[in-house]
Amino acid sequence: MRKETILIFHLFMIIVLLIGCSNETQPPDEVFEDFSLAWKQGNYDVMYEFLSTTSKTMISEEEFIQLYTNTYEEIQKSNLDVELIIEDEENLDLTENEIVLPFVKNISMFTGDMDFESFVSLSLDEENNEWKVDWSPSLVFPMMVEGDQVKLRVLYPSQRGEIFDRNGMGLAINGEIYEIGVVPGRIEDEESELKQLSDKIDVSEDYIIGRMNQSWVGEETFVPIKKVALDQETFVEEVYQSIPFATYRKVPARVYPAGKAAAHLTGYLQMVTAEEVEEDTTNFYTNQSQIGRAGLEALFEERLRGMIGGEIYIEGEDGNQKDVIQRNEAVNGETIRLTIDASLQQAIFNKLNQDKDSGTSVALDPVTGEVLSLVNSPAYDPNEFILGMSKDRFDQLQHDEKRPLTNRFSQSFIPGSTIKPITAAVALKNGLDPDKKISSSDEGWQKDPSWGNHLVRRVSNPLTELNLFEAMLYSDNIYFAKIATDLGIDVFQEGFDHFGFGNKLPFVYGFAESKLAVEEIDSDVLLADTAYGQGEMLVNPLHLALMYSTFVNSGSISKPLLLLDEQQELWKESVVSEEHSDIVLQSMIAVVNNSQGTASHAKLDQMMLAGKTGTAEHKETREVDEAGAETGWFVAVDADQPDLLMLMMIENVNEGNRGSSYVVTKVKELFQEYSRN
Repeated sequence: MRKETILIFHLFMIIVLLIGCSNETQPPDEVFEDFSLAWKQGNYDVMYEFLSTTSKTMISEEEFIQLYTNTYEEIQKSNLDVELIIEDEENLDLTENEIVLPFVKNISMFTGDMDFESFVSLSLDEENNEWKVDWSPSLVFPMMVEGDQVKLRVLYPSQRGEIFDRNGMGLAINGEIYEIGVVPGRIEDEESELKQLSDKIDVSEDYIIGRMNQSWVGEETFVPIKKVALDQETFVEEVYQSIPFATYRKVPARVYPAGKAAAHLTGYLQMVTAEEVEEDTTNFYTNQSQIGRAGLEALFEERLRGMIGGEIYIEGEDGNQKDVIQRNEAVNGETIRLTIDASLQQAIFNKLNQDKDSGTSVALDPVTGEVLSLVNSPAYDPNEFILGMSKDRFDQLQHDEKRPLTNRFSQSFIPGSTIKPITAAVALKNGLDPDKKISSSDEGWQKDPSWGNHLVRRVSNPLTELNLFEAMLYSDNIYFAKIATDLGIDVFQEGFDHFGFGNKLPFVYGFAESKLAVEEIDSDVLLADTAYGQGEMLVNPLHLALMYSTFVNSGSISKPLLLLDEQQELWKESVVSEEHSDIVLQSMIAVVNNSQGTASHAKLDQMMLAGKTGTAEHKETREVDEAGAETGWFVAVDADQPDLLMLMMIENVNEGNRGSSYVVTKVKELFQEYSRN
């Protein structure tokens, strides 16, 4: 749009010559500019004062103010600008008592910005020697006439975006479910059939009656009572066949094909609350809207929900739509593709769930950083939220001692001996000789008497003098405590900082940060315990898996990726040298492939697994004799073809004397069953 500077002086001179006004009369262009200023500022009462007598007979001041107020509230006007545009003053429509001026109006409204070029007529009130605006509804919008109203129709996306795994398998999709309902006019024996239906679908008779008694229900109305998953076809058909007034239909719904296996990853949808609708500044949500309540459904809510559009139109006095002023189409939600492998996700969940274990697991490609699975067990079924979860059922989940609602993979835990390869890498970087033997007593070790009764103890080890390879093989606590105290607090802490401790993971999903201590390592005792994964150390499972990736990724850590279209890049470059990462890798190969290793029963003929076990003790105090719950860990990677690194943690492995070997067996079986090739 062209906007030209009005030549006020020339225009004024033309008007003076044509109508012979006195110099005290305000020129019409200035009158309109004052009118425009009031217009832009929303001072509609001031605008009204500029109207000609004829215009005021058409519309009262109250009606005038209400028209502008209602119109701009309806279209959600956020900005308005009005300017005169004079390209050639010689072509102005001038008479002795009237002038027509061209102007442009730019308005920002719900559907976007829009420019309108129009004309305004001003006439000279000879009695008062004043120029007045000859107003008509076309000044609101050019196509308006008397009796018209401006309306906004909000257009909503027809489809929420879907979430798929790397192979195109659905994780959160737009599918269908069954809706079991009743048709009141088909009831033959109300008392008997109501009880029969209530018992059959586990819904109270009062609820069914309440639904049937709604004002909109007629004799042949389908009244929805309960939603049921599509795989329950046999049950739905049985209800239909056995109860005369019961029937069913298929309706669109959000569906989570992986169910519990990916529950904490996908999250779920729920109806919005009244507060959320009220606080929504985007006008997207209504009382009938659903919103992502957890997991990726919540994280990617704005991308998945799409964008609303709108149509601003003129409605005639008869209530019918006339002209469309502006239309902006709604945009459906995005399709989001993850690096996740749904088949691996399901396999890991099944392995954890087969013995009703509480734990978590992470799998990733250690070279590319692509996260292949994020699994928790136990878990809830997100489809229950879509079908309608009762308060009693939700309370049951909340109070379940196994905590199925808890997202374990996003939290942090005591890592136990799985941290020892990282301690070794830090020590190697700072001069540790991996072949040097370090001796200690079987009875325990302390740096000096200032430690009091505190001793670092080994679990089981036939040797009292070990080098790095032997210490890793037998998972010797004393060896790692000694090399850490030799490093000192500052060097140890700096080394772990390079591995990302205290850093937020560069990951789209929120995860707890790994920490060496609640505040800081402030003593050699705490330093020694931290070196073998106890003390106050807490590690996030994904972060731990990423740290292990350095040993098959030339000493660097790739950025963890969840979205398939994310650019691959390094998060931590050259954390350790290739030489040192290979030394640690060889020691972990021995852990699995040497008959004396703590994970020797994970050895596989078809691949060279490298790994490290861990058993973390959870105690309220540091008393030696205090019993505590134990968490079992195992992290493993195919050393020859490093495209899969898997971590698994299971709680309470002390029950039944299972230990970390219990976890090792599960991970081994997964490597046997699953191959990325």
